[in-house]
Amino acid sequence: MNEIYSLLWLNSELNLPRDRATINAWLRSFAATNSLVSDTLQFLCLCATKFIKTKSEIDLPLALIESIVKEYFLFGEVYLHKSDSWKSCEILNPDYIVVNKNADSFSKIFLRPNEHIRSAVLNKNRTLKQEEMLLRIDKDTIGYIQRGENIPLDYKNCWSMLSKTSSYDVRGTSLFLPVFRDLMLLEKYNISLLGKIPEELEDMIALTNKVKISIAHPDCFVSKLEIFNNKSKIFKDVLLGRMYIITNELINFLEEKYFDYLPLDQKIIHFDVEAFQQYVESL
Repeated sequence: MNEIYSLLWLNSELNLPRDRATINAWLRSFAATNSLVSDTLQFLCLCATKFIKTKSEIDLPLALIESIVKEYFLFGEVYLHKSDSWKSCEILNPDYIVVNKNADSFSKIFLRPNEHIRSAVLNKNRTLKQEEMLLRIDKDTIGYIQRGENIPLDYKNCWSMLSKTSSYDVRGTSLFLPVFRDLMLLEKYNISLLGKIPEELEDMIALTNKVKISIAHPDCFVSKLEIFNNKSKIFKDVLLGRMYIITNELINFLEEKYFDYLPLDQKIIHFDVEAFQQYVESL
């Protein structure tokens, strides 16, 4: 009897994380320890900060732009929240973001309080540090935590950018998710090399070099487990399109929210598509 094939029940599939917090933890680990992932993120951040130009004397917040781009490509989503002004906005941890979509297709964003805040609110014998923390939290937020509810975020003070796989998705998808399995197998392969004698290593490396892995995903074609080493025309076209989309959304955010003193009809920030295209062609 022939064995039934099911992709979802492969060992390599079952080893992959399912919940978003664990997926994000893997992504952070790969970004910190895997040079291919790290170099890819650095390249994408460089593209955004290098080719977003301004026609005036205003200083672009390059550090914020780089953080947004890195967050967007690494986690597939970025959530910004402001307290007083957008110049002091902060990037929210996606592990604590909850998104509910209503029947009218309107998405409501909530923030799940972390354990430190929950402990400070619910603990009756608070420390001095916890008392000081509560002084910085408004009463409505404390009320939500006491009732065991997530904290709703006002859409006027929140801005998000998502990389969606499908139009109906309410959360984003990481650029590196399509190669999760390959990154995991690469780590397992590296671990298996520990304790091997030189002769065995040569045989394993020779066998590995004969294997070419390709992922059918427009953003990253993997050959010999290399995420960002493809100079084909398809790759360049996709890179240009993806960067054009993200920079357009970034520019809208900068002009409409960050630089709120600019006239609505004054467009002074732009993405230098021609220079970026020349740069990509030179790769």
